[in-house]
Amino acid sequence: MKNIISTNQIETRNVFDELFNKVCNALSEDSDSDYIHTLSNMALLTKNDNAALNNSTFDVKRNQIVSMDQRGAFIPYCTKMVFLKYYTPSRENQIHFWGQKDRIAYIKAMENIIQPYLTIINKTF
Repeated sequence: MKNIISTNQIETRNVFDELFNKVCNALSEDSDSDYIHTLSNMALLTKNDNAALNNSTFDVKRNQIVSMDQRGAFIPYCTKMVFLKYYTPSRENQIHFWGQKDRIAYIKAMENIIQPYLTIINKTF
């Protein structure tokens, strides 16, 4: 990365994308990206706010969410909680990326919240 920056070789999208992927993989728990388009990786934001976050690392997204919140932007409650790592137990917390333990804890929290409603639905059928 230092070599590319010092020689100013980020002239093409391919060079940037390759560097971006290396940095993201270094800051990630693993390089398996099957989870990216699943519920455990979704946050509710407006189209413009979501576009502003783009493909940044979790830490960068978290700081942007905090900044948006401080400016008074509407950030849904559970989306704030995701970026505050509210659902992840402290002993399993790593602040710099959204990993498998975070995804599992987030899904479990959703399951706990909707379970009473599923029970009611099952009783009515």
